[in-house]
Amino acid sequence: MGNDANVLYLPAKVAYFQPGDFDGMVAWLSQEDTVTSYIPVTSRDMLYLMPGGTTRTGYRFRVSAFRSLCRRMASGLGSFLERLVCPQRRTQPSCPKLATSIFNAMLEHRFESVEGTYLLCNERDKTIEAAYVSKPCNMSNVDAFRGLGDLLHGYSPPLLFHGGMVASRRFYAWFRYEQPEYVIKYRQKSWSFYRGIQARYGEADLTFSSMLTIFTRAGTCRARMRPTQASVPAVLRFAKQVQTAVETPFDARMCYDRVCQWTVSFLGIGVRSEPDVRRWQTEMRKRLRRLNLSGTTVRLIITKLLQPDDPSDNLMSTARLIRTRTVFDLFLALVSVARHLSPKWRYEMEVAAFDLLTGKTVFSVEGKP
Repeated sequence: MGNDANVLYLPAKVAYFQPGDFDGMVAWLSQEDTVTSYIPVTSRDMLYLMPGGTTRTGYRFRVSAFRSLCRRMASGLGSFLERLVCPQRRTQPSCPKLATSIFNAMLEHRFESVEGTYLLCNERDKTIEAAYVSKPCNMSNVDAFRGLGDLLHGYSPPLLFHGGMVASRRFYAWFRYEQPEYVIKYRQKSWSFYRGIQARYGEADLTFSSMLTIFTRAGTCRARMRPTQASVPAVLRFAKQVQTAVETPFDARMCYDRVCQWTVSFLGIGVRSEPDVRRWQTEMRKRLRRLNLSGTTVRLIITKLLQPDDPSDNLMSTARLIRTRTVFDLFLALVSVARHLSPKWRYEMEVAAFDLLTGKTVFSVEGKP
């Protein structure tokens, strides 16, 4: 959706942090914490949209807050208004005035459904970041992140900060051991596999989760999420989740043997002609969809899978390129594409890659997963 034409809301605020920048992420979370506050909805003026997209009190909605309020007023209201502002077909006109009028009319008639809702307001940016039924009383993001770092640094050997992201008042953090579990040699390159965890925490939605994660140079894959409620007192549950993720059994030797087998398991040995290429691509799409992936992500994976190892090599035919692709190439394509997706689809793809790595899903050469 084009944000320039969207008078309904602003996109989510996102910040990224590189490996080793633990203190930088702490500082960013601390700064955000000092400029935000929870304010209960007591009048329509706090939510009423003006033509320019601001409320009568001068604030703008973020996407999470807008959609949450719409869900409380009427099912499907948010997506309907978004389609009015940014229609899916080019032939349809954009109707921002109509969208704001409908939102305000619903607010007039359904105010009791949002009255008393707590708004998370950023006083510096003049934005409404989120909306919640009750005022959260658990740990703030910065306290949770500091606690996570202290817990993981206390292990022997310690887990080191390997990157983080903050989006929609939730943080995602990656920590891993310094030494790899094993190293694979493939096409004159070394691929190290590190063990670690990914943690997700939302100070306002009362959930915390952490999961075993395997790190590679191309990207990460992870075990399926096991969220837990982090309401007060949260410290013990928080520590237990981290401990469970760190101590989740992982058979490194078996995974090493499996990856070694992948490097010699070719995906398209019999592909010779253009019709063979089309059949192979159709079959590959079907097999990838069985890994619970969307059609869009499947297309991205196949495009990545068919990129030449040498970008300057434009002479190799598609059929010949397919004949060189292995299951290990497919795994690398999965984790590489996942890095650039939204949290929801990144999670689904990294879980699919982890299931391949641990043998829960078998992607055979002749058969189907």
